Amino acid sequence: MEELTRAGALGRDVEDHLEVVELHTGSSLVDLADQTREERSFASSNVAAAGVDVEAPVNRETLFRLVSTSSPDTTLTRDHIDLLSPAQTSSTLTYVNSLLDLSNTTNAGLLLSHAYTRYLGDLSGGQHILKKVSKRFPILASTDKPPHLGFEFYHFTSGQDLKTRFRTAMESNFTSLPAARIHALVVEANTAFDLNTEIFESLLPPDLRLSPQDKAPSPHKILLEPSVTVKPWARGEIAAVGGIVVAATAALVVASVLGTSSAGVAVHV
Repeated sequence: MEELTRAGALGRDVEDHLEVVELHTGSSLVDLADQTREERSFASSNVAAAGVDVEAPVNRETLFRLVSTSSPDTTLTRDHIDLLSPAQTSSTLTYVNSLLDLSNTTNAGLLLSHAYTRYLGDLSGGQHILKKVSKRFPILASTDKPPHLGFEFYHFTSGQDLKTRFRTAMESNFTSLPAARIHALVVEANTAFDLNTEIFESLLPPDLRLSPQDKAPSPHKILLEPSVTVKPWARGEIAAVGGIVVAATAALVVASVLGTSSAGVAVHV
């Protein structure tokens, strides 16, 4: 199941980016976690200030507990979780709770809609994001390491073949489904897109996030616009680490959901 969700690759990506940050700044994971905790503590005492995310203390502990129970052998620690902003913990927890709630109902088959969303994100649009992000935050590999160092999650040895097999497996039984079931899958897919959009939004500073009323380019396009790079390179790299930690956290919990769902959701790849 870990191979299916690529949680191991995400964990290695986190460590690769943290190594780059430490190489350039001398700050270890513990140092970075301490710094972000101090910044959050300061922000919580100035919640009236514009552009400050409000922390819900229970979110961080809940997220770590979910990660620990989903994968006892995970390399993610409390320090990793503490790198996340309040908005990132909130959006990730909302997404994870949605999956957990769905898996505990008679409609657990709707998890297919979330698999479809990830299929689009990782095997299609995600490849375009990868090209831009890897240029923004390059990790120069040594001769004994793979060229996709730091971005292993998006590296597929046979991406096109996997896309074809994934789509075929998902669509193989659609023709026999009743119209109401197909409609429910489409509605859930839209929900999955919304949840993923919230995660993308959380990677941005509060003043750069889109309001629900805004009809503007997708958040991932804004995230990659050169004009929003207003902080030093190291802070941008740390933000990239935060994004990978968000993905790794969600992936580990998703692995648990798919692996232990009492509804017996079938996953074909």
